[in-house]
Amino acid sequence: MNVLSTIGGRRTSIAGILSLAFLYVLLIVLMLYYSLVVLQTVSLPGNSPSVIAAMIIIVIPLSMIVILAVYIAGVIRDKRKNRPGIRLKTRLLSFFLLISILSGIPQALLSVTFSDTMMKSWYRSRIGEALDGGLSIALEYYQEKLAKLENFAEDQLVSYQKSYGASDRLWRQIRRQYPEIVSLQILDAKGAETFFAGETGGKATQSELRGIRDSFLPKLSVTDGSYLRYAKSTDSNGARTIVTAIKIPAEFDRKAEALTQSLAMYNQVDKNRRAFGYVILGFYIAFSLPMALFAVLIAFMLSESFVQPLVDLEEATRRVSEGDFSFRILTRSDDELSALSVSFNRMISELEVSRSKILQDEKITVWQDIARRLAHEIRNPLTPIKLNAERVLRKMKTNPEELLPILEPAMQSIVREVDGLNTLLEEFRDFAKLPGPQFEWCNLRNVVLETAQVYGSSFPDVTFDCSRVDGAVNLMADRGHLKQVFSNLFKNAIDAMNGKGSVAIRTDLVKRTNSLYCRIQVQDTGGGIPEEIRDRIFAPYFTTKTFGTGLGLSIVEHIVIDHRGQIWFETEKGSGTTFFIDLPVEQQPELEEL
Repeated sequence: MNVLSTIGGRRTSIAGILSLAFLYVLLIVLMLYYSLVVLQTVSLPGNSPSVIAAMIIIVIPLSMIVILAVYIAGVIRDKRKNRPGIRLKTRLLSFFLLISILSGIPQALLSVTFSDTMMKSWYRSRIGEALDGGLSIALEYYQEKLAKLENFAEDQLVSYQKSYGASDRLWRQIRRQYPEIVSLQILDAKGAETFFAGETGGKATQSELRGIRDSFLPKLSVTDGSYLRYAKSTDSNGARTIVTAIKIPAEFDRKAEALTQSLAMYNQVDKNRRAFGYVILGFYIAFSLPMALFAVLIAFMLSESFVQPLVDLEEATRRVSEGDFSFRILTRSDDELSALSVSFNRMISELEVSRSKILQDEKITVWQDIARRLAHEIRNPLTPIKLNAERVLRKMKTNPEELLPILEPAMQSIVREVDGLNTLLEEFRDFAKLPGPQFEWCNLRNVVLETAQVYGSSFPDVTFDCSRVDGAVNLMADRGHLKQVFSNLFKNAIDAMNGKGSVAIRTDLVKRTNSLYCRIQVQDTGGGIPEEIRDRIFAPYFTTKTFGTGLGLSIVEHIVIDHRGQIWFETEKGSGTTFFIDLPVEQQPELEEL
């Protein structure tokens, strides 16, 4: 049984779709990741584009373009060869491609317009001025704190110390007048601490005070804020040093840093305003192109999954039309196309059973008809045999002296009729027990020339033209059976021309459905076949000849069918008859000249 399975093709299609689904998810992940990379590259100072990111963004669409090119090349190749289902596949692909384009255009317009509008509104909203103003306010606040601390230390701290000494009274007085002061530290000339009050985070170490006189100490940051400290000497030789501190909340530092970074980002974007627009457009193209290619690849695979079952059905129908009723389609899917395949297989099974019954009935009918015809053909010569035998016996009994003159003609008639019966039975034996063909490679021209040479020497008034028989044609056939075919056709042609005329033989290569055939023509210059008997030409025991048996063309048709070929004829009264034979041409090796 010949089986055409669509399972492998559908598995390939499913595997391809799963691969594209994985690629789709990967594409989305890369899009999210690299969108952040691109934005940071453009907006943050000091960032540079990632070479690997750029390469991956380029490689993905290029890979998809290569895959798409392979698919397109396959479609073009199938279209040139006019493969089954290619027109439907082309229409489906065109439809899917049109849908992809129509759905992508609004998205592209919306994205570009939205990006352009957002960029313009970004620059029209004076965000840069607001960020710059906020940072200026923060800096003024910071400078104000520094100025207050410096003014207090330079203008009033020494007089306060002289008035109240190094005591808690001094600390309370300072806190009453300047509540922003959070710590007070007094050190002697050796750097030893003699008094401290307030938050311990504002303390200064000896290493910090070394070499510093009447100036700010380094800013000291802690978890909950930062300390601004000022070291003031109370006499000219630096015998005593007073350190005061002001605390700035941690929230101020974080917001000031955020303002600084935001302003730097805004300035970077403003500096690369045009480049930023190009980057967004390029980013959109870089990822919208793979999505469009992804849609087209999905269209290819879906069209393949839709078309392939129909192609299988078309192939199965063609095989059945050529007589192969053992053809079946296997599928594991449970869709409507699968149900159609099951119905087709059921129909072919029923047709195969019906065809077998019809063939059996036809064979019985044919052999019944052959038996009747054979009985009729045998009965015809028995009558003269019986009459001649009775005549001889009657003369021998009644008048023996007159027996001699009639004996020889009677015996000759009997012998002739017996020979005819013997010929009839031999041809019937050949027809009924024609051995199956023994296939081998044989050169067609050599077979035609050998057969034509035999009849050309026996009938000198008949010309055999074999010039249009292609010598390069080799067939997988039974050489003896082919010679028998040409022998019968040549004998019929000679009889039709009454032994005088020409027989032309030519060959051509023709294509029927998806198979290549060698078409053989045998044309005579006889009087043609009468219209009333044309439908009985290949019937067994039908003949218009006086001494014919009517099995010659039946044997020819039998041999041609055994060779998976076809035979028919065209005739015109007064112009001759042409017999056509189509024999399949197999894939063949180079043969030596026979």
